[in-house]
Amino acid sequence: MLLWVLVWSFLAPHIHSDSAPCSNYQVPFNNSCYELVRLERTFHSAQSWCERGGGHLVFIDHQETQDFLETYLPEDQDWWIGLIYNSQSGSITWLDTSNVTFTYWGSGDHPQVQGNCGYMKKGSRYRWSTDSCSQELFFICQFEFGHTIACDNQNATVQCGSGEVIQITDSFYGRKSPYFCNQENLSQSTSDCSWSNVKDLVAAQCHGLQACQITTDSALFGSPCPKSGSYLSIDYSCREGLQIELPDMCLVDENITLTLNWLLSPFTGNLSCIISVGDGYSIDPYQPLNTSSSITHSFTIPGEFTVFVECSTSEWHVTAQKAIIVEERSALLNITGCSSKYGSNHEVCSTDYGETMWIQVEINTGGEVNYSLLFNNITLRQFRVTSEGAPHNLTLDNAAQQLLGPGVHILQIMAYSNRTTSIRTSNVTVHLVEPISGLWADLSTSILEVGTKLQINVSISYGAPVNFKFELIGFNETFTHLKENSLGLPTTYTIPVELEGTYLVKVVAYNSFSNMSLIIGNVIVKRIQALRIEPARYLNPFNNVTLRWSDSIYTNISWTCGFCWPRWFECLEQNLIDTSSDKIMIPAGCLPPPNTAFTVLATVSPSKEEVLQDEQCLYVTARSHLPVKISCKGNCKNTNMEEDMEFQSTCDSCDKIKYNWYLDDHFPIKSTSLPDACLMHDFKQSSLLLLQSDASTLVLNSTFLKSQTKWAFKIKVIAMNIHEYGEDSLVVSTLPPPERPNCTVFPEEGSVLNSFQISCLPPCSGMDSCIKDKKVPLTYCIYPKPNSQLYCGPDLQLSPIFLPVGEKESDFILNITVTVSNNFGDSVNTTVKVK
Repeated sequence: MLLWVLVWSFLAPHIHSDSAPCSNYQVPFNNSCYELVRLERTFHSAQSWCERGGGHLVFIDHQETQDFLETYLPEDQDWWIGLIYNSQSGSITWLDTSNVTFTYWGSGDHPQVQGNCGYMKKGSRYRWSTDSCSQELFFICQFEFGHTIACDNQNATVQCGSGEVIQITDSFYGRKSPYFCNQENLSQSTSDCSWSNVKDLVAAQCHGLQACQITTDSALFGSPCPKSGSYLSIDYSCREGLQIELPDMCLVDENITLTLNWLLSPFTGNLSCIISVGDGYSIDPYQPLNTSSSITHSFTIPGEFTVFVECSTSEWHVTAQKAIIVEERSALLNITGCSSKYGSNHEVCSTDYGETMWIQVEINTGGEVNYSLLFNNITLRQFRVTSEGAPHNLTLDNAAQQLLGPGVHILQIMAYSNRTTSIRTSNVTVHLVEPISGLWADLSTSILEVGTKLQINVSISYGAPVNFKFELIGFNETFTHLKENSLGLPTTYTIPVELEGTYLVKVVAYNSFSNMSLIIGNVIVKRIQALRIEPARYLNPFNNVTLRWSDSIYTNISWTCGFCWPRWFECLEQNLIDTSSDKIMIPAGCLPPPNTAFTVLATVSPSKEEVLQDEQCLYVTARSHLPVKISCKGNCKNTNMEEDMEFQSTCDSCDKIKYNWYLDDHFPIKSTSLPDACLMHDFKQSSLLLLQSDASTLVLNSTFLKSQTKWAFKIKVIAMNIHEYGEDSLVVSTLPPPERPNCTVFPEEGSVLNSFQISCLPPCSGMDSCIKDKKVPLTYCIYPKPNSQLYCGPDLQLSPIFLPVGEKESDFILNITVTVSNNFGDSVNTTVKVK
């Protein structure tokens, strides 16, 4: 009992907000319960302690889990985690033998030591380390939601919340991992073991119950591991004990079926329910004859209703509810199909560009119906028909198609009747297809490494929307890849190539009415040796990194940066990087700033005819711990290009800090995308140019300010000591705020069925003072009502649009707000009125 009090009092101030079925001594996070146990145990004894509750020592698969545990762990103790040396693979793995994909090893630790187990090391900012498994440490248990295990002669407990029932999804008995339910003196070998699927046996005892307990009895499950022992693994989920089956939507006066499924069994007494369908109709009491029963109901008015059911037995009281939308039967607009001279189609509306297309619609309001066919608020055609529920064809002729152009277009159909006040709309996608012509393609390379992607540049002159079929034809196999291009724009496609060989590359372009093929050329796919990276691909900015060719027979290796950064070239000039030896060592001082990626390219020529290359991507990562701040101290606002600009950097409670000042060369343009060698696309290329080092202040003289070709630039400062880093940045703009435009609405008065045109002109239009603004991209955002954005973009004049009705209290005057902003945070507003 003392143990539980210690654990709970330790965790109580930090209870996580996730709702989860955890005990008072555990903390929920990401589909698991975690328990920090302040008992000193050996590794295997700690694992056995966790297994008694159906769990295991914690697995840390992501940075988020590491950060979560750091929130609760004190740094003055070592804590066992579920890492162990796997003698079969010769590496550290998790207890379930899964590979370690996320690591947090301490500097200088060597985890691949036989007989060692993993733990969080005290005083190291929670870094991982390994030591003898016989050490006695505190430990962390993880209990996964929907999963439990039980060792031989122990009970497996499966439990759901109140009003829920168990659903067994999988279960086995035997042994898949040598480390579960094991003792320190037992062999890691599982050669004498097997396992069997016992899902049906477990489901027979637990399925449909709120809780159950199963004893791992060999008489029931057999003895698949007679020497090393077996364990029972169960995967399950919890379902609500009362289920409602109901359609999401129906029509007024339509009979619908409401089905109740009672899953909580066995139960005692009578099952009695109260049903309320939300429109005033209810059944009280409703006593179903079976655990699954149905009633029928029809709604007499449209709207959204919540069906509520409450059922009780002697020991259960459960509720359930589900929403249903009821629509007017008399106001449903349906698009039933399309047709042209090529035939009819109920799925895709397509025709040869210029050939008449008919779109079949129906609305069962009766009376006179007006249809409008629109594209981007432009009316293409209008129709007036007498409808008695019969379908009608809307004609999209050559004249209307000329307003659209070839390609894929989304059209809006608007219908309103003299018998209803509501306007119904629906969208239809039409494909106006030209015959394919002007097919062109080329290969980015003729030699490729196995496992990389072949880039093929393809374009057509006419024929969108188009599909491309790429064929890689080899001696023994042909690989086919399909790609879609709805707009027919020139595109670079990437095709994976997984096997060595020489392939003939062919592309076939086809649409609904034509096709065209082209032989592009040959590509040779080779397998090359890989580079070894020491210590790892993911680097911190405080350590050196070394790359070497894995095959030591090659000595004539040339090294270069594939995805370069400025500091590389500076270090080459200073002879800090040697590119002529059989390996390359990049000092920590030559690495790019943290949270960027770079590549190193190695080239080997085994013979005159053969060239081998390998490009490896490395990532510089670090968490920002130093609270560095940057501020502008002089010539900051309304910048004077004849005066110096001064910046100051501060870092509270920081020791032995070195400052580096940078100019972001890509701002405000986004960084160049990473090459295919880099799989972590969230990283970016370093675009920082070093301005100054070893000073907490930076002065930019007038010569520098005048040399900047952009209206704004970003200054970044990075502070580092021997093991910590921090950064801050500041955008400097030399522009005044945008000028307030003159905006008009035409016509000045109308109705919701009229289209209006909004246009704006700068107040200085035609004068010299506008010349500067024309060089700076401006964004115009239009709000017909607060927090209701109608448009945001670079256009000063909008196509005709429909506007909402104005406020009745203001004589239906609609105040439209126009906001003009640049990319640097400056903006102005103006208002235009329309009735």
